[in-house]
Amino acid sequence: MKRIILLMIIFYTNFAVPFFFSVPYFHVYFSPDDHIAKKFVSYVEQEKKSIKIAAFLMTHKEIINALRIAVARGIKIDIILDPKALSMGPAHWVDSFLNVGIKLYLFNTQSAKVVKRTMQKNDKAFYAPLQHNKFSIFERNFENKKLLWTGSFNFTHSADIHNQENVVVFDDPEIVQKFEAQFHLIKTARSIRLTAV
Repeated sequence: MKRIILLMIIFYTNFAVPFFFSVPYFHVYFSPDDHIAKKFVSYVEQEKKSIKIAAFLMTHKEIINALRIAVARGIKIDIILDPKALSMGPAHWVDSFLNVGIKLYLFNTQSAKVVKRTMQKNDKAFYAPLQHNKFSIFERNFENKKLLWTGSFNFTHSADIHNQENVVVFDDPEIVQKFEAQFHLIKTARSIRLTAV
């Protein structure tokens, strides 16, 4: 009888529970303590299908290199950046992305209303809107799950080693779907695709 009970416990814990229940994926990282850039690179290396990235800036050389390597092994990558990103980062990084097949989009500041803000009674300032999102969607990653990476972390060396930043990575389908819809909206209606010259 003890053997039957033991076999039932082994079967239940190894086969029945994983079959009926999916354990949520949830991780939190802080910089500079958790070396967030290395974490991001590990998600890129683990990806099996596609990555969508919305970011303000991208200047971290290891992240840029990891994305280029991912494309070389067949991963589809779409990136939306703020126009300010063009003037920053390693030399020729834009061309290197375009030449390996990464689809690169720049947020079109004319596609959104220019924000008008009164500083003082007669002093008005006009600010162009920014693409200030910082999130990534990994289509098929750890445990073949679709994961959302989001937080304050910019893809820069300063954010990785100097700033106090945060990232949350999780697999909640409803939330991931909302981010996917927002990415699609920004990409198709509010951005301009860059092409190699």
